[in-house]
Amino acid sequence: MGYVTSCEADLRGPNQSVVSFSLYGDLSDPAVSDRYIRPLRALTANISRIYPDWIVRIYHNFSMEDGRELKEMLNNSAKIDFCDVDRILRLRNIRPTVFPMTWRFLPLLDPLVDRFMSRDTDSELIRREIDAVHQWLSASDATFHAMRDHPWHCDTEILGG
Repeated sequence: MGYVTSCEADLRGPNQSVVSFSLYGDLSDPAVSDRYIRPLRALTANISRIYPDWIVRIYHNFSMEDGRELKEMLNNSAKIDFCDVDRILRLRNIRPTVFPMTWRFLPLLDPLVDRFMSRDTDSELIRREIDAVHQWLSASDATFHAMRDHPWHCDTEILGG
C-alpha cells in the first residue's frame, strides 16, 4: 500500500507514541518564524527530554524545499518526523479542504500509533501538564484525555492542542 504517513514515521514501526503538531503558513514570513518556529524548536527539545520514548510529528503542507528549510530550523532532530499532509489526505482519500489546525489529529488514522498527544506549536510544557500526562498514562484506563487549563477552555468540547 505504500507509506501511511511519511517514510520516517512508517519505518519506526508499530506501537508509536506521538506528540503531534500542525504547522502551516509562509515560512519566509518573520511573524510565522517568531510565533511558531522559534518556540517549536525549544518545545521539541523539551519533549525529547521529558518524553524520551515519544516521537514528534509535524504535519505540514510545505514544498520539499520549505520542508528541508524547516528541518534545518529545528536542528534535524532524529525524533521528529515531518508528515506531508497533502500526501496523507490523498492516500486516505480525504478531502483536501481539512482545516489545517486539525491536521494534528491525523495520528488517529495511523495504525502504527498506540497513543498520541496533540499540541499547539506556541504552547510551552508546564509542570502541571507533565504531571497530568504522567497520571493519565500510568494510573488511568481512560482512552481519551482533554486538558483544560483556563476557564475559557470549558466552553469548548475539544481544544486544538
